[in-house]
Amino acid sequence: MIKAIVGKGTLLNPNGKPAAKLVVNLQWLTLKGTWNTIAQSRATLTGSFNLRMTGNGLEELRVIPHLRLAGGRGEVLAENPVIEASRNEMLVDFGRTVRGGKSNALTDRLAKAERDSHSLMAEKNILAQRIRDDKITIGAAVQTRDDLASQIAKSDVHIRDLEAELENSKASKPGPLNDVATQEVSRLKLQLLTSEIELRERKANADTLSARFNGAVSERDALKLELDELRGAEAAAPQIGTLASTIANSLRGIEAEGIELADARITLKGYLADGGKRFKPFDAAELSRVDSNSASEISFGVRPKPSAAETNGQDMPDVIGLTPASAGRILRPLGRRIDVIETVGKPIGAIITQNPKAGGNLTRETTIRLMVATGPKQEN
Repeated sequence: MIKAIVGKGTLLNPNGKPAAKLVVNLQWLTLKGTWNTIAQSRATLTGSFNLRMTGNGLEELRVIPHLRLAGGRGEVLAENPVIEASRNEMLVDFGRTVRGGKSNALTDRLAKAERDSHSLMAEKNILAQRIRDDKITIGAAVQTRDDLASQIAKSDVHIRDLEAELENSKASKPGPLNDVATQEVSRLKLQLLTSEIELRERKANADTLSARFNGAVSERDALKLELDELRGAEAAAPQIGTLASTIANSLRGIEAEGIELADARITLKGYLADGGKRFKPFDAAELSRVDSNSASEISFGVRPKPSAAETNGQDMPDVIGLTPASAGRILRPLGRRIDVIETVGKPIGAIITQNPKAGGNLTRETTIRLMVATGPKQEN
């Protein structure tokens, strides 16, 4: 029987420093769907807090309640804590709780799956203890029933002996001793019937507990499997830059086969991990079973190559006198190959000749050649 619920943890500000002297409330969800505060405390200078609930309200507790941590003004600080239950006490651990911390879908699901697994383990332990207690009670009831049956059997023998004596005597009706023995047997039989009914009720209760126990174990195992999958997904999530490069390379491979791409966007659903640096896209199986509202999205733009009509007719800019770096910023958006050739001349580092000339027509196949001066010719 649970006699106390103890809540603990450390409350931090978004910058990771202790949130000292703030009021924290331990709340549970009632059958009416409302949240009731069952314990209140104030964080210490180090941000730690301890909450404790005792009372008659815990005596009828049969399942792990839904608990959460709330601030003094009612804001929800944390839900689904790690729960460990012993025979007389339930420990509710909220760990390091950050006020107003940024949410991350994958990390949140990992933490929730971890907490749910611990909660189910605690409920399983409570059910297992209750099953053990009921087995002991059932064993005692069986012993009581057997003892009563033995007493009834002895009383039946005694009654038969009395009946034999009566038949051998000249008495016309049973005597007082025979009446007392009959009443005692009736009392014992009624007590045996009551014991049988109680025994059946306890066995039915034990069967119900066993079914709930098996259900909790199955749900716990399913959560552990999901937890392992989520951890594997987080470890396998590629860097977003790597993902973008992979998509770009695939698109270039499609273009190399002569397929023209339309202007579009590629949107992937999945989980962000590692503080938003990594992204794990869903596969087909995950898409069919994961709630899309809990997923993140990432988009990549697709721009097709300019058509011949768009590329032909462009004029060559005038880059004479510029450095190759400055000229590159002007010429690279044109999408043409650029060859830089060093030659004798001045001013050093400047472009002194270009081909095509300024205003010349640029076709798709045009290669732009820039002659860069390296200084006067050195004499031997």
